Amino acid sequence: MDGRPDNLLDRLFQGSRVQAEDFVRRQYRGVFRALYWLSGDADRAGDLTQETFMRFWGSGARFLGQCSARTWLYSIMRNVWREQFGRPAVAELDETGLEQLADPAPDPSELALVRERAELLRESVQQLAPNYREPLVLFCFEGLPHAEVADILGISVELCRWRVHMAKRQLWQRLKVVLQERKSSRGPTLE
Repeated sequence: MDGRPDNLLDRLFQGSRVQAEDFVRRQYRGVFRALYWLSGDADRAGDLTQETFMRFWGSGARFLGQCSARTWLYSIMRNVWREQFGRPAVAELDETGLEQLADPAPDPSELALVRERAELLRESVQQLAPNYREPLVLFCFEGLPHAEVADILGISVELCRWRVHMAKRQLWQRLKVVLQERKSSRGPTLE
């Protein structure tokens, strides 16, 4: 042992196929979901996920063991996404991405409501500035702890907490405005 905090990458890069497949199986869906929420497009998220894992496997010589393998992977994911950030995202929510968000067996009216809400949330998340969107996606949608998100983003834990808080606040404000507009456009209802 060389005293590094996490030698998982060492084991993975030494060619243990079982460990490598297990790591990919455990992390792939989370990376895809994060990239989907960041980019707003399932096809782009799939491409970026593949690129992330290709770079991850090629990065063994640069991994210094100062973070966990997952943190390293998500840092690479963030860099891959950032490189693509200047390109416009596809505005429509496609069926592939929607299947990932929706319950597998809803009835048609529930499915329509889920689609509407998912689209509203996705649009609202897309409107956030990247420095708020990234920590929100990693913390809220991927469930990573503040400390790990901070490591991935290269910021302090306190700044990470503040950005997540501000992102939630901005997201809630946007959603309230849209929901209020929708409510008033539907007119009075009988209850």
